[in-house]
This record gives sequence, structure tokens and C-alpha cells, in this order.
Amino acid sequence: MPAQPEGNSTRSCTFFMLSADFVRQFPGKSLPFFQEIRDDYTTEEPLVEVALDYADVVKGTHIETTLAVSHRWMQPDDPDPDGEQLKALKGFLNSPAGKKIERVWIDSACMPQDHPKGSRSAEDAAAFKRMLKEVNRLYLGTTVLILLDMSYVSRFWTQFESWLSMQFATPSGLKSAVGTKNERHHIVCIQNAAAQAESFTKLLVDQWAKKTPDEAHAFLSKPDVTVTNQGDKDGQLPKIKALDATVQGAFGDISRSLEDELAASEAVAARARAELAAWEAENDAKAGEKNRLKVAARQAASAVAAARLAKEEHARAISSSVDPAMMKRAEAASAEDSLSMSDVPELVLHLSGGGDKRKEQAAAALAKLARNADNRVAIAKAGGIAPLVALARGGTDGYRRSMPRGRSGFSLSTTTTRWRSQRRSASSALRAPPRRSPSSSTAAGAARPRFASSSAARRSRRCSSRVSASACSRKQTATRMLAPRRPTSKATTKRLGKITVSDSRRTAPRGSFLRR
Repeated sequence: MPAQPEGNSTRSCTFFMLSADFVRQFPGKSLPFFQEIRDDYTTEEPLVEVALDYADVVKGTHIETTLAVSHRWMQPDDPDPDGEQLKALKGFLNSPAGKKIERVWIDSACMPQDHPKGSRSAEDAAAFKRMLKEVNRLYLGTTVLILLDMSYVSRFWTQFESWLSMQFATPSGLKSAVGTKNERHHIVCIQNAAAQAESFTKLLVDQWAKKTPDEAHAFLSKPDVTVTNQGDKDGQLPKIKALDATVQGAFGDISRSLEDELAASEAVAARARAELAAWEAENDAKAGEKNRLKVAARQAASAVAAARLAKEEHARAISSSVDPAMMKRAEAASAEDSLSMSDVPELVLHLSGGGDKRKEQAAAALAKLARNADNRVAIAKAGGIAPLVALARGGTDGYRRSMPRGRSGFSLSTTTTRWRSQRRSASSALRAPPRRSPSSSTAAGAARPRFASSSAARRSRRCSSRVSASACSRKQTATRMLAPRRPTSKATTKRLGKITVSDSRRTAPRGSFLRR
């Protein structure tokens, strides 16, 4: 009997993840356990909740921004006693390969642990089991950092994770990603393996790169592949054989969803055209460009074009054997390479007076150029600040149409992510690293206040409770952009000429899953 898929690809599992910047800046020797981060690091709010379904996995939605760490626990009660793993993780996050990572998943810091034994609450235990059951989604749908030591190759979990990291999903099942554009794993040798990094890396890749799900199942079933909890192994082995059917089902669900979206858009567009034609016939006149029905027909036609393009892009990515999200990133990178500072005046012009689509494209292009600090100054001198602020405050009709209704909290579903990323595209163009004054009394590693000053706190309190949290953040962002802060030292005085925009991304409230 063939293996059955796990279920509907739209069924998501929510994982806790760490902010990558929290990890980059963490001053300690090793990361604390999940409960300590949740309970003690309340000011930084480093934990976010991410909903991950198989549709996201097969599309590669989170590969560019999310990192899952595959590592071995060095001791039963301490995965990283000497800090070597955190050192390697920080090194990767600060490297060119890790600079775009925004979230990090590592089991000890992102799942409730039972150390000391018996200390984990019933609710924490239930959350742990729920996430552990679906952990394969992380290693199949994100960038993976393998921290390879000499004993890594003898453990069940680590070998299972490394095999998943070397695969990518296709409509016909899993295929090897090694040596293709879909490759997304990175190996860093640590401990004694670092002395023979090349040979250990080759051994691991040769072991797992080409194995099919059936071959992986047969290998991991052997008794010499050890695991601390045999129940974990027994629970995961059946899923390995089912993975081909699972990803095939996910691709089928995506194709049907795209077809349904296109059909629905075409039906709306047909109704809009009919209503416009009826109005023109009744009034014996052509509708003006600002006519309500003419605007609705134009917007409906744009929605049809977008749905058709999404369907075509998905089909093109599949025919090219590339993850859809990876194909889009490659195209965006190519477009970015062709940009130069000589394009800034034209982009600012589009941002000020172009249509909605032009404004969105211009803001995204400026965001790419603004990754360099000197470019940010040039964009400000070219008059790009005011239109960027206006776009950040009010968005465009396209932004508002895609805004989800009745949702709250942190979510990475496709629709929500699209709207939030569009909404932030203008403000991200001028984003700069947070300033730190040498005269600050905050010690390294101490909890930072949520607001930089009491005036910022008062601004936050003045935001009406009837205004959504994201609108409140945009209001504060615009205020900070238009009013430079008072210098607190010589070091900060030198930087007042640079206008910065704070990152207004929301994180999950501390311990929110316990309050549901």
C-alpha cells in the first residue's frame, strides 16, 4: 500500500523562532533555554510566532529569511556547554550567506524544555509535542545551518535533518537539491571535526545528498542510528515514506488555489465590465476615468492580470525545476544588479507622481539601493524622504485591497506577508542599524528599554486604543523620520544628518501561546 500524505497542505503548525538580531547581538556564551528567553527577556521580545504549512514549504516562502539549525546536544542537559555552537551560529548570521536571515529556529531556545526534569508545565509539554511532530517542515522549507561535529553522523535527529536540508520539493516528490539552484544547506564543522572540515563535509553530503525517501527510511531505521527517545524515531520514520505524497499533494493544492483565484478574479472583472457597460448605455456617455464603475473595472482587470501572472510564474518555476520563491529571488537579484545611483532621481519621480504599481516598484528599488548607508544619504538629498513617508503612512489602493480583515497577531501566511511587506517597503528603504551612545548607562547585554526615550513612550500612549498596533507603529515611524532626535553625545551628534527609520515589525507577545 502506497504511503499516504500527512494531510491538507494548508494546515499550518505554529513555531516559535528567535529574532536573528537577538542572536547576533547576544552577549552570553550560549543561548538560554526557551522558558528563560520567554520569561526573562521581556524588553527585547526576541520570540516570534511563525505559522508554517506545506504550501509555504514547497514554494520556498521562508528560505531567504528563516534559518533552522541542525546540531547535536553535547550533554543531555546542555546542548552547548562551551559556546562553540553559538559562536558558529553568530559567524554564519554575520556572513554574506546569512545577512538576510531574520528569524532563527533552534530546538533548545525555541521549544519548551524539561530541564530540570519535571519542571515543564502541562501546557508547555503539549506545545513541545505539537511542534516536534511537525519539525520536518522546518528543515524542508527553510535555509539550514548544519553544525557538524564528529558524533553528528551517528544520531537519528541530526541525520534526518541533514537529509531533509539537501532535498527540495517538486510536483513529483522530493529531489536532491545539492548542486542545483535549490541548494539551501550550509555546513560549519565545529569541535574536533573542524580540523578535518573538508573530509567531514564531503562524508555527510555523500551520505545524504542522493538518497530517496525509501532509502533514507531504510538507513535511519537501522539500530546503529541512535536516538535519546525511541518514541521520536518511531514517530518520524513513517513520515519519511509519506513525504513524496505529501509534497505532491501540496503542489496539487497550490495549483487548484491559483486556478480558483484566477476564475474568481475573472468573474469579478466580468461583472464590473457589465455594470460599466450598462451605466454607459443608460447615460449614453463614456464613463470618465474617475467614475466609480470605471475605477472598479480597472481594479478588477488588474486583479485578473495579477492572478494570471501568479499562475504563469508558478508553472514556469516548476518547468525549470526551481522553487517558485527562489526563482523570484533570482530575478529580483538580477534586477538589483542593474540598478545604480544614477537611477535615484527617476525613481523618486515615480514615487512622487506615478501610479500605484509604479510607486510600489520605485519604493522597492530604493529599498535595495538603500542597503548602503551612503546611498541612504543620497536618496534623502534627492528628495525621496517625503514621498516615502507618505507611502508608509497611507499606502496605495493596492496595499489596502490586499489588507487582511479580522486578523491579529504575528502571521506569515502568504496574504498577510504580502500586505505587510508592501506596507513596509517605503520605510525599509531608509532603515539603518540602531544607534548606541557610548555614554549610555545600559550595560552590554542588559535588557534595553522598549522605547528610546520617555517622549517616545508618550507618543506610544497617545496612539488611540482604537488604532491597530501596526498603524500605531507607522505613526511613530513617520514622527521619528520627520523630527531628528536630540543628541546625547558627540558620537550621536555626528550622525544627526542621517535619517533613520526603525523596524516596526511586530513580534509575538511573551508566552502568548499559553494564554490561548
